Amino acid sequence: MAIKIITMVGDNYGSALQAYALQHTIKTIGGGQTSTIYLQPKSYLLRFVRTYLIPTQYDSLSKKIRKAQADFINRKKRAKVRTFWKRNIILERVRRLEDTISKDGMSVTYVCGSDQIWNPQFQPNTLFYLDSQALRNCMKFSYAASVAVEELDDKQAVYFSEKLNSFSCISVREMTGKKLLEGILNKPVRVDVDPVLLEDVDCWEIIKSDRFHNENYILLYMLRPMPELVEFAKCIAVKKNLKVLYIGDFCFEDSDIISCHDAGVEDFLSAIYFAEYVITNSFHATVFSTLFCKRFCSYAVSRTGTRVHDYLVDVGLEKCQISDLKQRDYSFVEKIDWNRVYSRIDIRRKESLGYLKYIVEQDSVNSK
Repeated sequence: MAIKIITMVGDNYGSALQAYALQHTIKTIGGGQTSTIYLQPKSYLLRFVRTYLIPTQYDSLSKKIRKAQADFINRKKRAKVRTFWKRNIILERVRRLEDTISKDGMSVTYVCGSDQIWNPQFQPNTLFYLDSQALRNCMKFSYAASVAVEELDDKQAVYFSEKLNSFSCISVREMTGKKLLEGILNKPVRVDVDPVLLEDVDCWEIIKSDRFHNENYILLYMLRPMPELVEFAKCIAVKKNLKVLYIGDFCFEDSDIISCHDAGVEDFLSAIYFAEYVITNSFHATVFSTLFCKRFCSYAVSRTGTRVHDYLVDVGLEKCQISDLKQRDYSFVEKIDWNRVYSRIDIRRKESLGYLKYIVEQDSVNSK
């Protein structure tokens, strides 16, 4: 038997950590020959041009150029993230989706997820929807796939309907995604936890580095540029008499902020673990702030913030979400019943582990 995971493979901390957790969990519960698929581009030059030079509906040319500049500044960080992939995740590199089918007749089960693989901005997409006639007789599941948006236009809804009805079971990460897809698919949709929540906190404490041990700081982690969030963090830092440590994809110069452009995955966990406070607009930084019992606030960005909001509601920490960055009297939620939070996570974790065990069992039956 063989289970092949389809997810985003890149230099983002959250993507790497969720990919590690999902593969590790499936293997632990008996997933046999589990691997994560990496679809190599036909041309790396063409991929470079598309990534940095060709504007899209969602990203203007100026935004693409800023990304290129930031990626260059963050090149050490990106190299370290790629090293994490190589050391901790079994990658199966192929040129075509059809090449993932076993050559020796072994049955293959596909699991799509997690992360924002079903964000409509990535449509059309052959990989994330297993859109290949060669895979028509294979079992297809999704696990905690994120749609990432609050609404779909007619074209997007038709695309989901056409591509996902061939899946044996649909699992998404957010309740918002469940409501969207159940309205257009002829099957139920379940909600499961992000893969990083499948692992106990002990797992992440072992992986983290000690890089930021004995430092006193507020961590500002941003996945996208938000000058107003920077100013908010600086204001809070003055009140708390702490320095601001910034990690993220957006690069800027500010004498009041310590910017770290070479943090690996282990350092990312360390930065959250040892922080006095965490301020972020990132889903995974929000999740790890709860796992490490940090005092934090999370800003849900307008386009894809549903994943942050739904998660915080799910674990009973919606008060840790901030919507008005102009607040100058903001006070972190200091008294949190972390046992209650962990209890909620544990219930959801067990439900999700049960679903993954079902997938492994179906893969085992299909291989006989």
